[in-house]
Amino acid sequence: MTDPDENEKLLKSLRLEAAAYMNLEHPNLVRMFDFRDEAVEVKSDGSEVPIAYMVLELVEGGDLHYWIA
Repeated sequence: MTDPDENEKLLKSLRLEAAAYMNLEHPNLVRMFDFRDEAVEVKSDGSEVPIAYMVLELVEGGDLHYWIA
């Protein structure tokens, strides 16, 4: 079972990082257009786990693994 207090601390940190990232502009950074964390997954034992997602810019030309190789 997950600790609700630990989940909230992690979400708070993620919110701060997402807010900072959304304010950055650089040609070598993928833009983040939106960040949401309102969704919750209910596990089979009844516990709730928060779900966060980000909407990022589409980057064409292969994935990161392709360019690193």
